[in-house]
Amino acid sequence: MPMGDAMPPARAEDKAALASDLVAALIAPAVAFVAAELIYSLLGVTRLGILFLAFVTLAATIRESRAAVFAALLSVVAYRLFLDLRTND
Repeated sequence: MPMGDAMPPARAEDKAALASDLVAALIAPAVAFVAAELIYSLLGVTRLGILFLAFVTLAATIRESRAAVFAALLSVVAYRLFLDLRTND
């Protein structure tokens, strides 16, 4: 069996793993953002960055480090663009 025949299943597995990591990376900051919004609106707490760190750690625990890196990048963007601008008034 030629070596080229064995490559597509491995690539398909890599694509599935990448897709799974991306989904975990999208869910973690989204849940952190919703939790931060709820805590801010209900309690008025402004120091909410630790929530994003907790959910990045959760993504790293559930998936691999690739998901943690994606989640960390998305968390930084979400925190800086949405929460940090509003809470530092």
